[in-house]
Amino acid sequence: MRKVYYFASLFLTLLGSVAFSSCESDDKGYSGDSFDDVPSSYILSPDTKPSSRLPQRETGGSVYLIRNSSDLKLFIDMVCEGASFGDYATIELTHDLSISEKYEWTPLGNALHPLSVHIDGKGHTIEGTLNIKHSAMGPDEEVDGEKYGTTLYGFIGFGVGDVCNLNLKLDLLFHNFNVSVYPIIGILGGVITSNINDVNVAGDIKMEGTTRIHGYETMIGGVAGKLLYGAMTKCSAKGNIVISNHPLQERDYAMQMDYAYIGGLVGNHYQGQSSSCISEMDIELENCAIKNHLGIGGYMGKAAYHNVPVINDFTNHGDFKLTNIRKLSSDKEQFIAVGGVFGINESTTLAPVNVINTGDIEIEETSHSAYAGGFEGFHQGGDLTTGINEGDITNSAKRGYTGGCYGLVIQCDNNRNPVENKGNIKSTIFIDDRTDETGGLSKYTKGISGYTGGIAGAIVIGSVSNSTNYGDITAPTPIVDGVQLSLAGAIVGDGEYDVETCLNYGAVNGKK
Repeated sequence: MRKVYYFASLFLTLLGSVAFSSCESDDKGYSGDSFDDVPSSYILSPDTKPSSRLPQRETGGSVYLIRNSSDLKLFIDMVCEGASFGDYATIELTHDLSISEKYEWTPLGNALHPLSVHIDGKGHTIEGTLNIKHSAMGPDEEVDGEKYGTTLYGFIGFGVGDVCNLNLKLDLLFHNFNVSVYPIIGILGGVITSNINDVNVAGDIKMEGTTRIHGYETMIGGVAGKLLYGAMTKCSAKGNIVISNHPLQERDYAMQMDYAYIGGLVGNHYQGQSSSCISEMDIELENCAIKNHLGIGGYMGKAAYHNVPVINDFTNHGDFKLTNIRKLSSDKEQFIAVGGVFGINESTTLAPVNVINTGDIEIEETSHSAYAGGFEGFHQGGDLTTGINEGDITNSAKRGYTGGCYGLVIQCDNNRNPVENKGNIKSTIFIDDRTDETGGLSKYTKGISGYTGGIAGAIVIGSVSNSTNYGDITAPTPIVDGVQLSLAGAIVGDGEYDVETCLNYGAVNGKK
């Protein structure tokens, strides 16, 4: 059950590099066609006729207005036809709008022709269902060293302008969905390369039926599939990301891919900054097949090396549930990593600070190794996060590690950051010393598993300091007939680590 955390205060830290000059105009003057002010004027449907021209402010330079569904229709047509609005013009909303489920939506912009305007919602809301039957496909186009011959889904496909002061209540529904290139999906946009400020999304991203994704890498986020360089400030996401299938045989499993990164806010945030953001996005995967790694996090699925953004003041209330996740091959070590902030954190840069997780994590029926923690499932290098976990964590995979804050920590610096765990931690995983899988970084990723702790399941190299566990730890019976079946600790299950000035108030297998 989701817990509710009451904030005494939530303050916004605006970083000097974040500027939203396109969002500052209060000029109400404009010129353009008149229209009938009736409810149907604000609903985009297949019958909507475009305006003859997009109205502009009488003063304010390249500021275009979307007042109704006809203006929105004209704007969509112009974007799809490759029209130029000038160097980073601004689009402003003057009214709430709806999108009919019957309207066939084409995401705005692709890698070859990105949407280059700023969007200022002026606090207005766009709601409805994005019925995406036409993928925003562009030829392979290199952007900052990466090629995007991808399928982009969302309100925006590929955008390079700032987005601010906008509310989206949109559902992205995919039924009997089949794509052979890796998709990048978010309610606001697939790929955003600029700043996102005060954008609140609510809705569902659902892939059901005989859904199949055959591709190398998939990124799915409540706000954006991928955020490049830009800052995300005072943003939120609420709803559900559901990928579910009911296979008759293995080839019918959903999400047949090499790598998948799913986040409550973003699938992946490359560099940039984040401040005062909240996720209430529940994530549920059922009957999926993954070839290599799957990362699921309240903020994002994977933080990679030096490219992770600076994150301050993040809260996750989303619950995550994984059921029946299968391997597609056994030629290398594969794992699932789930955490309230990151699923996988390979960063060696600054760790997130002031993090709160109240979401529950539940993993069952998976043939992968599964690492689960209130903050991070898998941590490799750099400082540990500072914050509080209040979510309960249950790990019933065949192999893996489970902790109140971290599942498996391969290496962390001499950490002095205080963390607290107030959630109850339960693992049904026995110690398994098989070494039949190759690859990995140590014995902990090659075969041995089954460690459970109030702060971390296992720490290979590193330390835990100034931290407190309040949760109860439940693991399999430690020793039967002289054989060690599990390792559970109030602070850490096992590893090569130092513990300094840590406290425990919870029970381990019923004992204080």
